[in-house]
Amino acid sequence: MVLKPLFIVAKLHWRNFAPLWIFTIVFFLGDVLLEASDHQKLFFNIALPLYLVCFLAANLPWFRGKVPYNHCTFWTILFPVIIWGVAIFTRISVIRIFS
Repeated sequence: MVLKPLFIVAKLHWRNFAPLWIFTIVFFLGDVLLEASDHQKLFFNIALPLYLVCFLAANLPWFRGKVPYNHCTFWTILFPVIIWGVAIFTRISVIRIFS
């Protein structure tokens, strides 16, 4: 089964993946909070390089040969996209409920 090794990889290397997962939420919140502000470009000029550093740190287990490419791709690309999608749809749902 493919899912069991995925969770084992996440359990063993969560310290490498967690900053990327958390930064996905920070990136989303920064966009939401600065939506009407003039500081959006400044935020993205600071946040994007930090996001790339988190992405490279999350890929360290793969660079060192400890994690298969497929698992690393799932936890560093697909899982943050899932987190971002949940955040987007949660925001849309909350806006619709309270409007």
